[in-house]
Amino acid sequence: MSDAFLEILHSWQNFYFMTGGAAATLMGLLFVAVSLGSHLVPTETDERFNKFITPILTYFVSVLLLACVMLVPQYPPLVFGALVLALGVFGAVGTIPVLDASLRLTNGPFSLHHFFWNVLMPGTGYVLIVIAGLWIEFNGATDALYFGALGEVVLLITGVWRAWELVVWIARQPRAT
Repeated sequence: MSDAFLEILHSWQNFYFMTGGAAATLMGLLFVAVSLGSHLVPTETDERFNKFITPILTYFVSVLLLACVMLVPQYPPLVFGALVLALGVFGAVGTIPVLDASLRLTNGPFSLHHFFWNVLMPGTGYVLIVIAGLWIEFNGATDALYFGALGEVVLLITGVWRAWELVVWIARQPRAT
């Protein structure tokens, strides 16, 4: 990588320390909430409970991994762009089953709110990361870092919102007896 690109990447370190630290902290809080609230969930909703948690954890892990990639001092240019691109593609592909499930809902009407927070927001975050990875891979342009940062913020916001919805859902469940 050029010295100018490395200098600009270095200037982003505080952002990635903050987002990576936030993601790690939120993952820990998610584990606490799930472990404290899991006994409150009736056994007939266990499968839905697990499907609700996994994407939230995935968003936080994605943010943490992107922060880790960005904080490594130096990569060959192709490796750096490829790592960012791979993370974005992995996440974007992971939203496809959620999209499929959203479109196949049989137990109720289609929910725009559900679609927005479960498909559109994370999909947008991952697409922004893919754009950043491609841009870095083929142009090495520092403007790509804004797309990656925006994608990371979108995933953090999505994870926080979904975690809040999970906590509210747990609180509203009839108590298992």
